Amino acid sequence: MTILIAFCMSIAVNLDNFLIGMRLGTQGKPVPFRANLIISAFTGIFSGAAAFCPEIFPQVMVSAANITGALMIIAFGTYCMLKRPDAPDCEKELPGLSFKGSCALGVTLAVNCIPPSLCAGIFNISPQAMAVFGTFCSLICLHVGSRAGTRLRHSMFIRQIDKISALLLIGIGIWELLA
Repeated sequence: MTILIAFCMSIAVNLDNFLIGMRLGTQGKPVPFRANLIISAFTGIFSGAAAFCPEIFPQVMVSAANITGALMIIAFGTYCMLKRPDAPDCEKELPGLSFKGSCALGVTLAVNCIPPSLCAGIFNISPQAMAVFGTFCSLICLHVGSRAGTRLRHSMFIRQIDKISALLLIGIGIWELLA
């Protein structure tokens, strides 16, 4: 039963990865497999570590991690909402994420996994299960989102999709703040 809970929690905390992957795909910045592995590794490491040591972190740190993750997602969504694409940039394929960009995005998304993983640890859910499922769900959500965004990139409704994905990111961030 705890394996199923770990899997469901991992899906829930990685839905923002899907939206960020979609956003990057619609911008013509595909998430290459190597970058996806780096991002997912951060998620797995943070999830496993957080589930391993719930007694070490006081409740204030759990709240701080949740607020920090939510604010980072809101900031990314706001940036995506306000950024105006230049016409030449819209026509060309942009390169994928760099190593530094992958690490920065990985840490940003992994911070969001800390509070649920700490709760999982409190309920004696295996840290290894949280790490494995966190990595797996991050990898899948980011890949599927990136592929969907890349396919939708040449659609005539792309500008609306960009705004919708940015609004969804902002909504997820606000939801995280209020939850």
